[in-house]
Amino acid sequence: MFERTPRWFAALGLGLGLIALLWAPARWLVAGWLDPAVEGGGPWIALACVALAARSWASGPAPGDARAARLALGLLALTTAVRLAGQVLAVRLVGGLALVVDVAALALALRLHRRPWPVHPTALAALFACALPLAQTAQRLFGFPLRLASAALAEGALRPFVPALVREGALLRHPGVDLLVDLPCSGAEGLALLAAVGAGVACRRRLGARRAAALFALVAGGALLANAARIVLLFGGARAGWPVFDGVAHDAIGLVALGLGAAPLLFAAARWPARAVPPSGSRAPAPRLRPLPAWLFAVAAVGVSAAPARPLDVGAPLPTPDLPAHLGAWRLEDAALTPLESAYFTRFGGAARKAHFVDDRGAPIGVLVVRTQAPLRHLHGPDRCLRGAGFTVERLGVRAGVPEVLWRATGPDGRVWRVETLFVDDAGHTAATVGEVAWRWARAPRATWSLIQRTTPWTTCEAAPARCADFAAGLARALDLPTEEAPR
Repeated sequence: MFERTPRWFAALGLGLGLIALLWAPARWLVAGWLDPAVEGGGPWIALACVALAARSWASGPAPGDARAARLALGLLALTTAVRLAGQVLAVRLVGGLALVVDVAALALALRLHRRPWPVHPTALAALFACALPLAQTAQRLFGFPLRLASAALAEGALRPFVPALVREGALLRHPGVDLLVDLPCSGAEGLALLAAVGAGVACRRRLGARRAAALFALVAGGALLANAARIVLLFGGARAGWPVFDGVAHDAIGLVALGLGAAPLLFAAARWPARAVPPSGSRAPAPRLRPLPAWLFAVAAVGVSAAPARPLDVGAPLPTPDLPAHLGAWRLEDAALTPLESAYFTRFGGAARKAHFVDDRGAPIGVLVVRTQAPLRHLHGPDRCLRGAGFTVERLGVRAGVPEVLWRATGPDGRVWRVETLFVDDAGHTAATVGEVAWRWARAPRATWSLIQRTTPWTTCEAAPARCADFAAGLARALDLPTEEAPR
């Protein structure tokens, strides 16, 4: 029946299946690139992948490789199964990560590794992985340990010159200087950038096991070296009284430190041989695409994209958080959650409440309380929502004592807001970032975590700092929040 079917009919089935399979991950990828809260050079890295593939394709024909074609089809079948798991678990990141394997499959199908200007498929896929909007996920998974490692390395470098230096977790203390290795200084962004450089090197350099291990070590070591150097420079400049935390000076120090971290990798890569065309091996033509498997794949792809979600990491529904009707001179006025806030904070369990506290002395103070047993689903910093709403957001650091993060948000209308956030669980353990919450929650997955967020006009706290401090203390007492950081 299918023997006389034109080839375009099989190609049509395969194409429709790929569209059904890749539509949601591609939308997730583009939305991540367009999200104002997501920083990084994802589109440029993806463009570099396209440029490498195009350069290899244009360099000349490649001999047939039946083994590579079968492997490409096998990888495509694997990503189909992986996407089914991601769809059922309602984790869009799984489908996004499957795109990395798709890039490797495409490179194999195009036989880029066998062209006159060869590009390694696995390395190209690794480079594309650096284009994914994974900064938030990387910070959640690695930000907290990277902060501690960077602080420890900086302490070791500084101690011979600053004997009185004391390190408390990620905080470096010295008379007159307190430097907290905060989330932006964790080194996650530098690690991602050096990983992209390393993957680009692997695309065109002949490595082998020893050089691959050296490449991995140079990327990881270079990222830690760059971040430790940055912290040392910031600490030394702050101790000397220089304005090292101003925008231009801070960015310049970051670039210098990143250059120091990348130098060993670039030095080694310049001495490694270029990738050569491998022996021809099998010259058998690629297997012909059959209509029946192609259309079965299309049906399976549609089924995967339409599979119902059954996520596992769902918390129990929780009662609406309690807020006091009066807080000294302030009285409570409830505010409705927006439909987007309600869906985000309660879709996988949990509960949220938004309110304003009003007195006769100034502008109201906004309070948002979110409680959840699925913090990876519900909790994030305020910068994501604010940047998405058109705000310019600057993270100013962590307040001493309870690790409360201070943000400065400037709205599209020019108004400036003071936003303060705190994460705390029912046992009184506090955290400054969602990354730290993730690590603590992994050790105690039954814990219930809360986000407490206060929003105040910036001029209110500038003109009457005692008013804001009194409200913060009163709210902490009303919610039974710790007044100093719990033991780690």
